[in-house]
Amino acid sequence: SLIRHDAGNKAKVIEYAEKIDISSQHLLGIINDVLDMNKLESGQIQLSEDSFDLQDILNEVMSILTVQAKKKNVCFYPIQTQLMHWHLIGSPLHLRQILLNIMGNAIKYNKEGGSVTTSVTETESTSDFNRVMLEFICQDTGIGMSKDFQEHMFEPFAQEKEMMQTVYSGTGLGLPIVKKIVEVMQGTIDYTSEKGKGTTFVIRLPFQNWQKPQG
Repeated sequence: SLIRHDAGNKAKVIEYAEKIDISSQHLLGIINDVLDMNKLESGQIQLSEDSFDLQDILNEVMSILTVQAKKKNVCFYPIQTQLMHWHLIGSPLHLRQILLNIMGNAIKYNKEGGSVTTSVTETESTSDFNRVMLEFICQDTGIGMSKDFQEHMFEPFAQEKEMMQTVYSGTGLGLPIVKKIVEVMQGTIDYTSEKGKGTTFVIRLPFQNWQKPQG
């Protein structure tokens, strides 16, 4: 309606078009979250067994989230790594989804001038030389979560009441989706959070070691 009203004002039309684009991306995100949640709850999600380079996944995640952090004026430190195996077999799509969600939340629910630090460590050595257990830690200095909300944080559509009508508002599906994906991948998710001080997530996921072909 506004574009029709200001059709002759190019600057206004561009401004309105950008708002349409932002709104469309937000709606698409909501739809995708609802579809993912439906698949997870009905057991329809399919994990792939693809070979991938973990460094590629981390680079993609950093590239996407660095832009968001700059817009929010949040210090987003490079991911620290302590790994022996980089070439893995598993579901890179779902690993990327987990990292983007958890690390994206650490930026979104942060304070201006806050920070996000992340690390990936290979934590388990077993007799199964093909098994690789990775521990992902994401720590932020954001708004944190109240103890009451923490009791419901993994329930679909759960949100902190005072944040529902603010710039922090989301779909309330991100964490439930992450938790279910982690469980399907036979991993674990733990956290600590304090209202007003920040949150730390610790996610452990198993993968298979992939010997990358030489040459």
